[in-house]
Amino acid sequence: MYHIKQDLRAIKSAELLYEGLIECMKEKNFEKISISDISSKSSVGRATFYRNFDTIVDILYWKCNQQFKEVLTKYVNDNSKLDDNKGLIKYVFQYWMEHIDILETLLKIGRIDIIFNSFMENSYILMDYLNKNLEIKEFNYDYFISFRVGIFIGVISTWIEKGKKESSEDIANIIEQQIQLVKGQHIIF
Repeated sequence: MYHIKQDLRAIKSAELLYEGLIECMKEKNFEKISISDISSKSSVGRATFYRNFDTIVDILYWKCNQQFKEVLTKYVNDNSKLDDNKGLIKYVFQYWMEHIDILETLLKIGRIDIIFNSFMENSYILMDYLNKNLEIKEFNYDYFISFRVGIFIGVISTWIEKGKKESSEDIANIIEQQIQLVKGQHIIF
């Protein structure tokens, strides 16, 4: 677990530790990286590491969580009303195309669970916004969100594997096309 105070010094230390971890991963497999390695690369002491994080994985969890919070908050603040779902898809994918490092790192070490959990933990930001802009009387919140998170993880993983060639507009069109394809079929899965 991470426990970073909301002050600039603590956040800066956490960022330096993240950058140090990424540098270490250029030289070693994730499993072989020690806290001492990260401390050395980041010029942040071990005591500061333990003040902010319990484990090395917590650094990645913190960074992923922060970025999901940032993209969803920015979307809500930049869009007073929901124009269309495609706009949301393009916005989120454009953000991640510009900040892909953390997702690539998590996929590389097989920690899709961190992506899923970070998106789920920050989904309230999007759901509060959607509830204000859509008339959703009855729905299963957990399924509503996990369905979208699953699509996001699958699509972003495929995009990375294929060489990151498509634009956010292309991705939005592909998702829309797949949804239309499913609507026209008798088999959903």
